[in-house]
Amino acid sequence: MSADLTLDRMFRLSLERYEAMMSASVLTESDHVELIRGHLVKKEGKDQAHILAMGLLVDWLYSIVPQGWFVSTENPVVIADSMPEPDVILVRGQRRDFGNRRFTPDTLELVVEVSDSSLEIDRNVKLSLYAEAGIPLYWIVNLRDHRVEVYTQPQRDTKPAYYAALQIYGPAVRLPLTLDGAEIATIAAGGSSALKDRTQQGVGTAFLPSGAANAKNRFLTPLLDTRRRVGTRRASSVEESTGAIRSP
Repeated sequence: MSADLTLDRMFRLSLERYEAMMSASVLTESDHVELIRGHLVKKEGKDQAHILAMGLLVDWLYSIVPQGWFVSTENPVVIADSMPEPDVILVRGQRRDFGNRRFTPDTLELVVEVSDSSLEIDRNVKLSLYAEAGIPLYWIVNLRDHRVEVYTQPQRDTKPAYYAALQIYGPAVRLPLTLDGAEIATIAAGGSSALKDRTQQGVGTAFLPSGAANAKNRFLTPLLDTRRRVGTRRASSVEESTGAIRSP
């Protein structure tokens, strides 16, 4: 008998059974797992770089998200046979609307994964999952390669699904946030610069404190304040623009 362990030999866990295991405390937060394509996948640990990048991003989103939207972090999203827990999601509605129901793709405009050791999973498995679900905007804050990857135009009718457009935001870039097709703000991070968002309040805020970008915190520079956009790419498929990003 072959000793090779392949996906078709693994036990697939239904969404209902997964939720029942959580309700019965068979699985708890301390297990650090999420359900992906019917399989339990261990979540990557978070170092200080991950924690800081995510926290600063969330602070910025809280400051600019208009009425009728809210920010949620590390909470489950029901997608077919999966229940991933993205680092950040931007949800349409009021928080109280979800007191008795899970987040689903039709309520989401933005999903963000902060990636270092999880980069391959986030670029392949999760990218395909989010595209298949029709989530309009997917950001990967890529700590390893020092950039933010912005995926748009989900293509749901292919196997695997993918995003048709990719824009790369490297150091010294301005990263916009769009809701319902309209740009509402841009990240101007770091230094003494301030961000003027495009909401009615026009509140100025800095994404990062002065001097935060250094060799130890190299992940910060994709979000530093800028006057130009670099490395922007569009492609007919994600695979063409980044190389082997589509899931096998």
